[in-house]
Amino acid sequence: MTAGELGDRRHDRGLDHAGRSGHPHHALHALLAALGGSYGALFYEDALAGVTDFEEIDFSAAALMPPLGPSVDLFGDGSIWAIATPGHTVGHTSYLVVAKGGPVLLTGDASHLRWGFEHGVAPGKFNDGSAEDARKSLDALRAFVRQFPGVKVVFGHSR
Repeated sequence: MTAGELGDRRHDRGLDHAGRSGHPHHALHALLAALGGSYGALFYEDALAGVTDFEEIDFSAAALMPPLGPSVDLFGDGSIWAIATPGHTVGHTSYLVVAKGGPVLLTGDASHLRWGFEHGVAPGKFNDGSAEDARKSLDALRAFVRQFPGVKVVFGHSR
């Protein structure tokens, strides 16, 4: 995908929600903060100037991490897992960060706010995703938190 195509497709493919378009997203901020990093420079107007190609995560051969489903160990060391959570968009991704202070689950737009997560309310706008997929993804994330109650959860639109 070229940078120009990204501008046209970023929301309908969930790319601005994954933090790869230069658009600030709270979950990505939390991810970098959990890892002790600085994120400010990533989100300035021309942060991606000169970048011509972007890669999407391929979940087709991903390991199944119960109860989350298809998950990819991004660095091969178990520190950050990308979790396929379609629904809000077809390619929506949530993340599990195994940080020094404990695990952090970044829901992205699989769950916008704590209230919705606690009450089982899936996002209402589906772009190119589906209500059925959104429900399945939210149910999987909620099951994971029930199984591992010590995990910190950061919601897609929480501050």
